[in-house]
Amino acid sequence: MVSKNKMFFKQIKVGPMDNFNYILGDSGIAAVIDPAFEEDKLLKIAAENSLSIKIILLTHAHPDHIEGVERLAKETKADIYVHENEKHEVEGMGNVIAFSGEKAIKIGEIEISAIETPGHTPGGVSYIVGKRIFTGDALFIGAIGRTDLPGGDAETLYKTMMKFKSLPDDLEICPGHDYGEKPFAKLKEEKKNNPYLQCSSLKEFMQLIG
Repeated sequence: MVSKNKMFFKQIKVGPMDNFNYILGDSGIAAVIDPAFEEDKLLKIAAENSLSIKIILLTHAHPDHIEGVERLAKETKADIYVHENEKHEVEGMGNVIAFSGEKAIKIGEIEISAIETPGHTPGGVSYIVGKRIFTGDALFIGAIGRTDLPGGDAETLYKTMMKFKSLPDDLEICPGHDYGEKPFAKLKEEKKNNPYLQCSSLKEFMQLIG
């Protein structure tokens, strides 16, 4: 059982592409981020901790991040939050709540702040919860998401990097894949070590991307 006033948090590595799924909980309510491949694990963890999954948060709508959405939504009746630019990818999967700009979402007494972080995809979103930021495929540990897939845009992703650089150093990055040397890192560390966050101009960023 989750203790009162203490948020439950779990990172789960799933699937053939080393995806990270996340589950957050408070006051008996749970939100999951980018459910794919092994949603049974999310359901099991929720049940073991007396949590009811009511919210599905999507950082973006690439197939490897939404593969389990329809099944999980059918099982739990959870609302599906996605950016307006990518709602078409999940229409028909359940109760879709599309948004743009910044969005506040609550689980129990805990507030989740959704911010736009496009570039990898047109509707990229990151979620800030307390001292954690869930960055999807926009920002990895030591790297960034690709921009050569449909909808990707390098100049937009550069602007997103500038947004990340403006955020507090003590935020802990929770990425969408296990692609780095470790599963988490403080934003302060990434500002120091991630070459894409060290770029001081679009030209420099574009040269680094190649």
